[in-house]
Amino acid sequence: MAEEEIIDTIPPDWPEEFNAPVAKLGPPLSVHRFTQRIFRERLVYAIGGILLSGVLNYLYWFVFNIRFADKFIFLLLFGPLIFSIAMIGQILRHRGLWVLRFPMGLLCWKRGTIVSFPWDELQSISFKNYHGSTAAAPWYDAEHPQVQEWKVAVPLLKAAGQFQTMQMTILREDGEELTIPSSLENSASLGERIQAEVFSRKWPALWQQYQLGERLEFGELVVGPGGLSHKKDSLAWYECQSTLITSGTYSIFRVGRKRPWKMFPIASIPNPHILFWLIEKARLPNVSDSVEEE
Repeated sequence: MAEEEIIDTIPPDWPEEFNAPVAKLGPPLSVHRFTQRIFRERLVYAIGGILLSGVLNYLYWFVFNIRFADKFIFLLLFGPLIFSIAMIGQILRHRGLWVLRFPMGLLCWKRGTIVSFPWDELQSISFKNYHGSTAAAPWYDAEHPQVQEWKVAVPLLKAAGQFQTMQMTILREDGEELTIPSSLENSASLGERIQAEVFSRKWPALWQQYQLGERLEFGELVVGPGGLSHKKDSLAWYECQSTLITSGTYSIFRVGRKRPWKMFPIASIPNPHILFWLIEKARLPNVSDSVEEE
């Protein structure tokens, strides 16, 4: 992924709290914000969902005079209402959010407070409500083929779903968190760049730990020299076929089996892009159908 050009003109409406750090750090590489246009669009979706739920309930209970509801009917009647309330909560939580990306990391502004997230202090990335689908594979960068493995990332361009509900949470080493909603301007490019920065800093040490025989934990999944383990179940590397993310689920497949060996909610796995590449690098020496170079 090509690096964006440095911003030449500063948005006239950005928070004045940015002036001092920008004067010190220089212009940001990219600017991302939760705009009023996005706020209005999400609010219209939410109001529409509330109205739809009201109409459906009126027809069901008063027009058709039905007095029972199974799980499917309950979801049909109240699902739009629950989704709309959750969406309103999300847009109110992220309203006014600004994120500036610099070579050293991120500056986040929200409700008059600036919080910094230097790349060297980031601990993990996690995703919530991921709707995309991807297999474990690095990006291919024709300009820098020798560092292809440093471009590993979970693609985000089409991962937010129709209503832009995906969230990416960044955890700093001291516990401070930043949630980046997919409704933020150009959130996909920002998210993939953050993944690349975290990967480049975390991967060398993790790979060295693995080669020294240490066990690495990714949520409930443990990666070790002999393979993968989850609670009392284990999967040797020669049995590991592939990994896949689909509909928010991280799946690991056994050789010769159509059903996954294990499935995990992607929200439960920190740094899933690093786990992708760790499994690929670890299993390739033990399988015959290795991925060929493009």
